[in-house]
This record gives sequence, C-alpha cells and structure tokens, in this order.
Amino acid sequence: MRFVAAAVTAARRHDMDVLLMTAQDGAPGLRRAADGAQADGFLVLDVEMDDDRVPVLRNLAKPSVLIGHPAETKGLTCVDLDFEAAGARCVDHLADLGHRYIGFLGAPSIVYQRNTGYAQRTMAGFGAAAMRRGIASTALPAEDDYESVLTSVRSLLRRLGVQIDAGQLRLKNVAAVLVTANIPAYVRAGARLDVTVSSVGNARSLRGGVLAQTPMRGADRRVYAAAQGALVVGGFEAGGASGGGVQAGATNTARIPGGGLIEREIKTSIEQDGSLTLALKQPNFLSASRVVEAVNKELGGSSARAVDAGAIKIKLANPKDPEEAIQLLAKLSGVEVTPDTVARVVINERTGTVVAGGDVRLMPVAIAQGGITIQVREQAEVSQPGALSGGKTKVVPHSEVEAQEATPQVAYLKGATSLAEVAQALSSFGVSPRELASILQALKAAGALRAEIVVQ
Repeated sequence: MRFVAAAVTAARRHDMDVLLMTAQDGAPGLRRAADGAQADGFLVLDVEMDDDRVPVLRNLAKPSVLIGHPAETKGLTCVDLDFEAAGARCVDHLADLGHRYIGFLGAPSIVYQRNTGYAQRTMAGFGAAAMRRGIASTALPAEDDYESVLTSVRSLLRRLGVQIDAGQLRLKNVAAVLVTANIPAYVRAGARLDVTVSSVGNARSLRGGVLAQTPMRGADRRVYAAAQGALVVGGFEAGGASGGGVQAGATNTARIPGGGLIEREIKTSIEQDGSLTLALKQPNFLSASRVVEAVNKELGGSSARAVDAGAIKIKLANPKDPEEAIQLLAKLSGVEVTPDTVARVVINERTGTVVAGGDVRLMPVAIAQGGITIQVREQAEVSQPGALSGGKTKVVPHSEVEAQEATPQVAYLKGATSLAEVAQALSSFGVSPRELASILQALKAAGALRAEIVVQ
C-alpha cells in the first residue's frame, strides 16, 4: 500500500486523480480504462514473470510504468529493486560470517504459483549464490500467519539436519518428493533441464505446489544440478465432504519445464584411439549397415565400419588435429539415412495415452473382454432420538456399494496388415484407452501382436 499512497500523493501534487484497479480487473480492465478515456497513463503493480497485462500495455497508445520486471522488458518502462542481487548478497553475508548451512523462507505459496517476478528472482539469486559459494541450502515458501512461519522454520531445520519431533510437523501442503532428470551430452554449466517431480509419501496431489531448491545427485553421489520452481500437473482431482470424488490423470506426478540448472559438467571425449564412434539410438543391424554405406559414400574409401548393431567406428585421417573430429561430425550431420523402423506401441499409464507406430501388425485372434464396475455412494444421515429418551441427535455416515459386472463379449479378429486396419479392428470393442492398453499387452503375450510394447 505504500506504493499506492506514494502514487496518490504525487498525483495530487500535479492536480491529477488516480483510478485504482484491482488484480481481478486484469488485462480487460486496462482495455476498458483506455477505451473509455478513463486514464491518461498506467502504473502497474504486482508484476508477474508472464503477466497477461504486458501485451495490452505494449499495444496501448498511452504511457505506462511497471513496478516490477516481467520476463521480457523490451519496449517497457520498469522500475524495481534488484531482488536477485539481494538474495545473492544475503548468502554472501552469511557465508562470510562462516555459515555453511542456510535456509530461505520465501514468500507465500500463492506468490510463486502466480510466478511473481520479485519472488522468483530473489529465490534464483539465493540459489545461484549458494551454489557459487558451495553452501548447503534449502528453501520453502512461508505463509503470512505465525503458525505457518513457525512450521516452515521447523521444516527448514529438519531439512538442514536438525531433528525435531515428528508430531510437531503436521503440514498438509508439504510433500516428500523424488526429483529426477536426464542430463544430455555436451551440456555446460548453466544450461537448463526439464525435471520430473513424483510424490514418495502420502501426498495425494502436487497441484499448485512449488519445489524448493533441491540438489540433484548422480550415481556417484556428486551434485550435478539443482532444481526448483512451480509444478505443472497434468491431472486433476476433486471431491466432496462425504468422500465421493472424481480424478483424471495422475496428480502426484508433475514436471518443471526448465526447472533444473546444470552445476557440474560431465566430461565427454569425442575421439578415442584415433577414431569416432557413432552410437545408434535404436540398435539395429540393418540401420547400422545403411549408416556405414552412407558414410563411406560421403567420405570415400572405407573409413567407416560397423562394430555391432549399435556402434559404427569412423577412422580419423589426422587424430592429433582437435578440430578434425568436429568438422567431420558437422559434415556427416547432413547425410540422410533411412533407418529400419521397429514396430512399437507406447502406453502411458499415467495419462491413459496409447500411441502405435505404422508397422504394427495383428495376427488372427479371438478376444473376450469384460469388466466390473464398483460404485460407492456416501451420504450423511441424521439420527433423531425419540422424545424424552435422553438421547442425542447425531450425524451418521451411510455408505452404499454397488457392483456391476459387464457381460463379456467375444470377438474374432481376422488380422490386420496396416495401422489403419489395426485401429479399426480394436475400435470395434468400444473400450477406453486404459482398457485398450490392457488388451494390447494381452495380445503381445499371446503372440498375436507383432510389435514391441513400451510402458511409460
């Protein structure tokens, strides 16, 4: 409110009025104020990293000033403190005093969920400085009330190695998670990674959550990256007070696009024993033979040879020249090779997605498919005692369980030689994607599906 009070005071000095608009007005409110000639300029507060008001301000023919920095500031007038430097200076100050374990209590969770700039920049500066100084650090959001802050402090102390009584920690909005990521080859320190976050405790949903700064270790127990940020959950879950509810997809698994920051590089050697080794992503003898033929045709002679189904060695003319390997790989990157495709069906159990390749074949087979549906109804009933009985009125839960078993239908499939025929044959059952995944796995086990099953 001090920003608002200062703006109103300054406007009064210039004989101007201030029209106060709330965050709920958003971008449509800016358009209405501009189109209705209600404002000559705009002062925007509480700026988010990806603020939907920024595109509107760019298109308006009126001046504007943002108290905060969005992700893209080109063409905008922004005034803000350097929160990233502030977070870094806090770490430097404590590190200079000799502290080796530092905890960060951030803004409330809703601030990180909105991706507000100052909170994200402060935590980013804190995390980068902690990695630079070699400090063990951890971070958690903190709500505005005393009990939430006290609980966050206890949680921070526990994560930093200070044991506390488990009975004192009853946070429903904190989850124990497993954070994983794949580091590609040749990436340097400072590169970004997509990370996957999965619940390993009793948390039912990660929706709306924020991952505090987490070190990511390799098999050698060394830290290679650090991850943090707001979680993106693909599923949803909703329920009532009586116990009923609906869920679609997985809510206890989430992703953070670009949430991982590479801290330690993995040394990779391109040349070994005077030759390069090309590794096929999907080993195949026919594909390896085609690669050798294409490389020898491009380079001339017989400089390439297949070691096995997954590796091709290319002999270097001058192994001592460090640039030859790079130039050779750049030249070979333009060589086109048609790989031998493998029939594959990919099943994603979390989302219920089934994707089949074009070479999938189906042999003649008979299928009987049925299922059982269990429906549970919960409702509260009031138990009213009789008059003068001395009893008390109570609410008694009442449950009704109903099970229905569908009559199995038996179908004979003549076989299919193309993906279109396979899809048409299986669609005749009218099953859901999850039931289709079970049928495909059973067909594979019976030897009727000529394809590889990949379950994610």
